[in-house]
Order: sequence, then structure tokens, then C-alpha cells
Amino acid sequence: MSKKDIGLAMEMRKHALALLESACKIDGLVPSPFVHSHSFGASLYLLWTKEPTNDRALLRSAECAIESIGGSYEPEKNESINFFGGDLSLKNLTGIEEPPPPSKPSRHRMGMRG
Repeated sequence: MSKKDIGLAMEMRKHALALLESACKIDGLVPSPFVHSHSFGASLYLLWTKEPTNDRALLRSAECAIESIGGSYEPEKNESINFFGGDLSLKNLTGIEEPPPPSKPSRHRMGMRG
């Protein structure tokens, strides 16, 4: 890959960032990453949500995301949903900045239904 190609890719990322920042100002949605741990391993999801008013609303949004691709959240099988709010910026998401090192989940649910 040439320096010109790398520069073009970065310009495209900056354009994507500007569009996402504008969209966030309009609708107030922010990226809310979470991991669904299950018997087959773990799946990473990215919700676009407004700041939830309560944990139950956020958990229900996560369950809907899992169900939208044909999965299910089964806490009775020791499955968990872990939210990592605040750790992922739009600059991280677009690849302009490296993501921060993993931290402890900001919210952890195990065996909780919405």
C-alpha cells in the first residue's frame, strides 16, 4: 500500500468521523459496545443508544440486538452481558485513534432479565 493510499484512507476516516459527529449532535445516539458471553464463546456488539435512563432499558436494548441476528440471551445458562460504556470514542471507532487498553466493564449483568 502506498503512502498516497494510506493518506486517502485517513481522509476517508476523517470524513466518516465528521459525519458521525454530526449525526450524534442531531439524534443524540452514541456507541455503546457490549459483549455477550455464552457457551460458544463471546460476541461483540455495538449499539447506538441515547444515554439510558436505567439499566433495565439498556439490558433490553442489548437483548433486542442479540435477537435481531437470531441469537438469544439465556442467563439461566450462566450467560452474561457486559457493557463497556465510555471506553470507545468515535475517533476509536473510525480508526483515527487507537482504542484505549481494555478496562473493567462499566456495567455487568449475569442472570438478569429485562
